[in-house]
Amino acid sequence: MIVKVISKEIITPSIPTPKHLNLHNLSLLDDLNSPVLMPLIFFYSLNPSLNPQINTKFPLSTMLDRLKTSLATTLTKFYPLAGRINDRNYVVCNDEGIPYVQTRVNTHLIDVVNNAEVCDLDNLLPCKPNGPSKLPLAIQVNIFECGGIAIGLCINHKISDAFSVLMFVNNWSIIARCGETNCGSYLLPCFDVAKLFPLTNDVSNKYVFKNKKSVSKRFTFDEISIRSIKSKYMIGNEKVSFGLVLLAFIYTRIVATSQSINVLPYVVSQAVNLRSKINSTAQNNCFYFGNVFLDAIAPPSVANEVKAEMFLEMVEQMRKAMMKIDSNFISKIQNGTQDLAYVTDRLDRAQRRKIAMLAFSNYSGLPVYESDFGWGKPVWVTSATLPMTKIVIFIPSQTATHVDVYVNLINEDMKTLESDHEFISFCTKNLCSKL
Repeated sequence: MIVKVISKEIITPSIPTPKHLNLHNLSLLDDLNSPVLMPLIFFYSLNPSLNPQINTKFPLSTMLDRLKTSLATTLTKFYPLAGRINDRNYVVCNDEGIPYVQTRVNTHLIDVVNNAEVCDLDNLLPCKPNGPSKLPLAIQVNIFECGGIAIGLCINHKISDAFSVLMFVNNWSIIARCGETNCGSYLLPCFDVAKLFPLTNDVSNKYVFKNKKSVSKRFTFDEISIRSIKSKYMIGNEKVSFGLVLLAFIYTRIVATSQSINVLPYVVSQAVNLRSKINSTAQNNCFYFGNVFLDAIAPPSVANEVKAEMFLEMVEQMRKAMMKIDSNFISKIQNGTQDLAYVTDRLDRAQRRKIAMLAFSNYSGLPVYESDFGWGKPVWVTSATLPMTKIVIFIPSQTATHVDVYVNLINEDMKTLESDHEFISFCTKNLCSKL
């Protein structure tokens, strides 16, 4: 796959950001996240036979122009994304703009979807998603030989979680498709998370984890394989979600095969979206933009060797940890009677190499496939090379018939995981059901 850059420019908000909005304060929850760029790519087929929703009355050049003008309009509502992150825990909303790249790709969209390695997908991104960055957002629009389009984004985790960036893309797509005045009702961003979770002690520069030579891989599990895992490891228990089954399975196989850190106890975390649990002060047509999640953390595994009961233990421990993060728990954090020591202690122990962290994030239930720029909804949404080691992301397919699991491990651990027969036997071929 050869990706040729056609143009590079900076897109700024169509209307200057008012001076009273020039500073966007980061929240306590933002501060817990590293300023790394997280990748996300949306693939669109412009073949009417495959995608009957496509609006073909506009030529490609007009569609690409509308992408840029609608992005400038969208940035007036998401103005922190056009600024720069300051070291003092705020974003300078100076309308410096976002890098915007347009490319041509010498292959067909279906070939990339079905055959590309995760590292190949990095070519569809505007920048390499590794190392700290002050840039909130960058975008690359890729046009394939078949006419298909892939929109690649790098979003800074310091100011946005997965839900927030998906809502940004959805808003952008509505404005591109309908225009600002004809798009009807859609949710607007509310940037008041710092008022709900004000920053107390700065931990952003305290924990710096060196990223060893690592690799990201994609593994696909369909509904049948997940049911098979559940049947094998959880006889008689039908009340556990597919996400929790996959988490426990991947955790046990990584523990079983890991060569580099198997002398350390693992601490496993699962990101929990807080938006439905917060006593919201936002208006009904708004959503909280930023990092509005906490990690549910399962206690370290006692034994280094894999035992038969380890799967069930992880399921129960993680389920309890997730249930603990309820409205009452969040209220205690907001009023100061509950601190986040359970999170910062984990970071501290990991930095001192007392534990090994394995962090999971599940995009199921998020608006992953809602962005329609006038070409129908995406046929595939994917990640790329992940900027941190020992993280796992679940992204569902459009039809929810399978889940793509993105795993980042150091090289030797990935090799042993890929050669683990128990793990690979449940994986299915990477195919997009819409193509």
